[in-house]
Amino acid sequence: MKNVMPLWGPYSKKYFGISKICPHENEAGVRFDFTVLPAVSNTDAKVPNVTLPVGVHPWECASDYSYYSYRQELEWKDVIYADVSFTRLDDESTLVRTEIFNNSALMQNCLVNYFSSLQFPTENRVELTLPEKCDFRKANSYTVYEYATPRPWDRETMDAMHRGEFFDDRFYEHRGLGDRDNNRYILPKYPKLGEEAGDRIEYRFELENDYNDAVMAVRYRTTSDKSSGFEINGKTVSFAPCDSPMTAFVELGRLEKGTFDLTLVSKGTGGIEFDFFAVCEKSDADRIKTETVKNNFLPDIKTENDSEGATVKLKYEGIEKEFVLRTFNKDTRFREIPTGCLEDVPTARISQPDPSFDNMLETFSGEFREKHSDEGFYQNTLAHTLFIKPNESHVEYAVISSGVTEYKTTDEYEEIYINAKDKAEKFILNSAGKKYEFSNQLLKTALFMNTVYPLYHHGEYVVHHTPGKRWDSFYTWDSGFIGLAMNEYSRELAEYILDLYLSDKDNPDYAFLLHGSPVPVHIYQYYDLLCRTNDKEKLYKYYDRVKMFYDFLAGKINGSTTDKFETRLTTTFDYFYNCSGMDDLPPQAEIYRRGDQLKTAPCISSSQVIRCAKILSTVAKKLGKTDDTAEYKSDIERLSEALNKYAWDENAGYYSYVVHGDCGEFKEQLKTGNGENLNKTMDGIYPLIAGAADSDKRQRLINHIKNDMMSGVGISAVDMSASYFATNGYWNGNVWFSHQWFVWKTMLDLGESDFAFKIAETALEAWKREVEYSYYTFEMMSVTTGRGGWFHNFGGLSSPVNLWAMAYYKPGTLTAGFDCFTDRQKWSEGFDKLEAVIEHNSDSRSVILACMNENYDYAVEVNSQPAESAVREKGTIEIMLPAEKGEFILRITRR
Repeated sequence: MKNVMPLWGPYSKKYFGISKICPHENEAGVRFDFTVLPAVSNTDAKVPNVTLPVGVHPWECASDYSYYSYRQELEWKDVIYADVSFTRLDDESTLVRTEIFNNSALMQNCLVNYFSSLQFPTENRVELTLPEKCDFRKANSYTVYEYATPRPWDRETMDAMHRGEFFDDRFYEHRGLGDRDNNRYILPKYPKLGEEAGDRIEYRFELENDYNDAVMAVRYRTTSDKSSGFEINGKTVSFAPCDSPMTAFVELGRLEKGTFDLTLVSKGTGGIEFDFFAVCEKSDADRIKTETVKNNFLPDIKTENDSEGATVKLKYEGIEKEFVLRTFNKDTRFREIPTGCLEDVPTARISQPDPSFDNMLETFSGEFREKHSDEGFYQNTLAHTLFIKPNESHVEYAVISSGVTEYKTTDEYEEIYINAKDKAEKFILNSAGKKYEFSNQLLKTALFMNTVYPLYHHGEYVVHHTPGKRWDSFYTWDSGFIGLAMNEYSRELAEYILDLYLSDKDNPDYAFLLHGSPVPVHIYQYYDLLCRTNDKEKLYKYYDRVKMFYDFLAGKINGSTTDKFETRLTTTFDYFYNCSGMDDLPPQAEIYRRGDQLKTAPCISSSQVIRCAKILSTVAKKLGKTDDTAEYKSDIERLSEALNKYAWDENAGYYSYVVHGDCGEFKEQLKTGNGENLNKTMDGIYPLIAGAADSDKRQRLINHIKNDMMSGVGISAVDMSASYFATNGYWNGNVWFSHQWFVWKTMLDLGESDFAFKIAETALEAWKREVEYSYYTFEMMSVTTGRGGWFHNFGGLSSPVNLWAMAYYKPGTLTAGFDCFTDRQKWSEGFDKLEAVIEHNSDSRSVILACMNENYDYAVEVNSQPAESAVREKGTIEIMLPAEKGEFILRITRR
């Protein structure tokens, strides 16, 4: 996997600022954090915590991260605030510019805090000492790892982990081998490694030494107070119970240099976790030692003040270069904060520069205890005594670098800043869409700045675009929506995201990166990327990897259990508690209340397989993969028939959750005690998105969406006329943009141009109102209040707002539904001419959107004949393709 992310970027999981990915001699995944906190003196100065709504807003970001900024409110909204920006000077140094604006009626005394820290993935590490003559294997470096009773996820591990891999600071390199199902979320429980007879692990050593009387050190811990028995190369060994890791020795006798195979087979007496195996001479056994040590957060600090500012040099153990901070204000002083959590500092100390406040953790009353929430250390540099008159601003400059760098004047730095800010891509729409620019700009910036490091990804640490920094994790379907937006903003980042979440045939551990709801949005990202690209050769190379994602969801590979019912409806409840991303959706909540989750098939799982089969069939046909197209056709027919046979509720006019019997046979459609269908929800209309509903069912579902689900802020996740509709849920009672995107694309497929526009316009207006009011980019909108809710600087599932704005208001944008494949498109430089070749794979009339230069009127032809078209907004043309399959050549020219 190619890493395209720079070493310096907005990667902190704690506070807004800039971070550097740091190679460290003892640890991987180390990060240097530099945090900026402007404040008004003697006020409640809230540190810019990335997980809390403290008045900090991602504001601008260049697609290559050479420039980005955030706004921090010092007094609510636009009264007193600061814009903090980071501009790349070179690969090792960054300009930090802080401009404080005073729009109040009073002069203000302000300061700027700079906090520097080193962040380790863990507090402790295990150091290992081995004798010189020794052959070593980490327990995770097996050749075979098999359970006597297979798990559904044996070859679909969570979070890009190796099979059996888990994290624990007590283990060498922080990883062990065994069973940790903490992140399995209400999934079926299985015996832990060693609790069942027949669990098998194999290793192959290439011994570099001859041994006269060898022993093998085995570091392990048991998972209970029972000993754990294994047969090791034919010899029965019992590992004594222990809560903390300990080392046992197994006698091996004489061994010769070369291949040595090690086989462990459990006896089923007790659970165990393995750390490592080390072969050595018996006489050297006592030289194998482990020691738990704390990582050193404390740097060697050197400070110097001069007539123009101050310099701080921070040298951390294990980091090659020192970090250097240079300020350009003579009123600069220094403090130290002996904690890893800035919230441990009383806010009045942060905003008071006087030396009498320098004991940063001390409280102001004996009634409160000092806090020390986390291990760590912050060096605090502050530029103070910044008097700002009403309706004026003040700029502070600083440079943070790895190693010593050459410094410029502040005038030169201002010019560098202006150039970088001007070059950063803006979210620009035509005149009809101009009113949506600001709110969409903040969303776009959140999508870029919601990045974290480190996340462990199949043996290495990576930078990840997370839906919001409250989630220090992968997230499958959120990532797909981020990727859809990145298709427009940065092809390089789009492919980076796609590559991160796909697997390949050489990966034995997973078919795709799974965390959270397995909605396969990356397949749609791939399809969209193909449609945007004329030279598709490179992208076609992803096809086999994308198909693995599909094949697993269809129940075909890697031990997938999704296709386990006699009805042939698919389910993903063996892999995650949430099949659709809609956590509190009433039917999903009910099957867990009843304990029927492993016997139930929702609609979305089968519907997504159908829709993905249709779009991948188009790609397979382009690649000449006739066996694949036949396979897709069979899957589409089988699942469409199953949905209509078992899930359709004629009385309700929705598709149902289907509950199965113990042997997988159809049992019932899920209903309330009063007989009301429990799936009058977004899930219940999903076969419409799949294209699996006939014309009568299709119209009934569309009527439900228009009349029972459409609210003033968008499509509700739950039918608002249902008895179980709520106003205070997470999804129930709220409008999210993600599944609406699927509905919108489907409306384009069905020629419902007016309703498609209504979906987009309603979302854009609701988003505009909220963002312009709060500057926050929330997860969803309340049906009741119209306000945003939950995480405040969200990207992820809200990215369709950007997609809608661009589809209708960004010249040079061609958009179609799922049933159209764009072979190629050619735009004139001024976006006043378009020629596109489009393959239409449906018997329905479909709408295509083309956003042209708004300054002209246009003639539209399809296959050299005048086409049925309409102008939605000046420059935005809706073209109706006829109800027939085939290739169509679209031409739009100025009249």
